[in-house]
Amino acid sequence: MSGRGPEDPARARTQRPMFARSMWLLRAGGMWPPPASAPDWRRDAFEARSLLTGAFMLLNALGELGGIFTLPRGCMERVCQNICSTLWRLLGFMMWLMFRHHVVSIQALMAEVERIAGIDHGVHGVLHARVEELQQGARTRINNIILGFISWFTYSSTAVVTQPFVNYLVIGSMPRPVLPSNFWLLVGPDTPFREAVMMLSQSLAQYVSTVIVIGYISFLGGIAVFLSHQALILGAMLEAMPFATAGRNPAGTVAVTARVRHCIAFHQDILRAAEDLNRVLRLMLLFLFMICLAFIATMVYQVSVVPPTNSLFMATVMILICSNSLVGVFCYCSDQLREATGGVVHRVMASDWTSAPVPVQRLLEFVVFRATKPSALWCWRALTISRVTWLQVLNKSYSVFAVLRS
Repeated sequence: MSGRGPEDPARARTQRPMFARSMWLLRAGGMWPPPASAPDWRRDAFEARSLLTGAFMLLNALGELGGIFTLPRGCMERVCQNICSTLWRLLGFMMWLMFRHHVVSIQALMAEVERIAGIDHGVHGVLHARVEELQQGARTRINNIILGFISWFTYSSTAVVTQPFVNYLVIGSMPRPVLPSNFWLLVGPDTPFREAVMMLSQSLAQYVSTVIVIGYISFLGGIAVFLSHQALILGAMLEAMPFATAGRNPAGTVAVTARVRHCIAFHQDILRAAEDLNRVLRLMLLFLFMICLAFIATMVYQVSVVPPTNSLFMATVMILICSNSLVGVFCYCSDQLREATGGVVHRVMASDWTSAPVPVQRLLEFVVFRATKPSALWCWRALTISRVTWLQVLNKSYSVFAVLRS
């Protein structure tokens, strides 16, 4: 028996749909290219659409940013709206750019994830049921993250796009200006044509950014959740290892040794995939932290200088929920990965390892040694991505804001 078990095609087919929704969003956002076997015209069409998407997002981000400097004095609410619109479009553009830059590495990582999902661990009975339960739990949790993000960000984006019509229903007349933010490429007197172009451009940019952000976060965050469940499977196999039968006869020793070596190879696959995920995410995570802090700082400043209204309160709540959920999903996934990979040590200690022969115990020492440094999401090893870290960053940011205000 080899150290790495054969792949089960049936299991691989059941595992691949766990990222189907994310990959659909990535294709819609112009980030996931067609396979190499696709016709040339299809690949050329994708490249053209992808570049058009990136140029459109960059143009909208620059337009919203330039609109800040063309607003009249005293329009602090519109300035804050322009800043939020700029940050959201800039986030979508950066995710599009980083994904396109790492697309080869991400495709290789996806192939490795599919291979890991299709490995046949050779377990039976209760342990087989437990492994299948954990695999199903990974699919369910990933789908819940995707559906939750789709529901919330579609709702929030629709609220931004339909804000002028809601104001029209409330006050009985179309507000002037129609949209709260200003677009510097369309500076000039408000005309029906300019308003129509402005609303179409902002609506399209808002939804394209939403598709890109949801696809990027749910796909790469889902891989972290998947790897954490694979670590749970590894721990379950080690805890249920029949070490007592290894010393009874040579055949039992050979069988248990082969299974432990399979677990070592499986553990290596998990750690290698987590390292590849970190390599793809580390720059984007740092940028995401900065963008979310800018979102929160903008809304806190707006609340402190603009007279409070119901619309301002709702906008502040939505921005706070969106920014915290963007960072929070990666913090949650990182914590799950850290706890699962670090829990391998406890699973080994909970097994009947004292009954194993000395050669098998030496193999277990290698497993424990590797598990003492659990995997997690990092920013160049300088910033640990976790819920505690994000709360500390928020606390320090509010302290700095309070000092500046005083």
